[in-house]
Amino acid sequence: MHLARQDVSDIKDMQFHFKTAVTETLDDLLMNLEASFLSYGLTEDQEDILKDVVQKALHRTMDNFEITLQIEDKIQTLVKKLQVLADKS
Repeated sequence: MHLARQDVSDIKDMQFHFKTAVTETLDDLLMNLEASFLSYGLTEDQEDILKDVVQKALHRTMDNFEITLQIEDKIQTLVKKLQVLADKS
């Protein structure tokens, strides 16, 4: 059971680092996109549309991560229940 708990802990750590990396990447993308608008000669409306597309993708990505975190919580609960059963054996 100790290994299962360690595996769940490792998964949580990996998920946190992955979520952070993706968030930083998408934030960088948005900042670079905004910084380059002047050189593209886009209208303000065109800029707003592009920013909106990127921001919506960022929000969808974060929603998916939240679902993953919920799954991990359920796995942790399951591991705890298995530990109780193993301790009784």
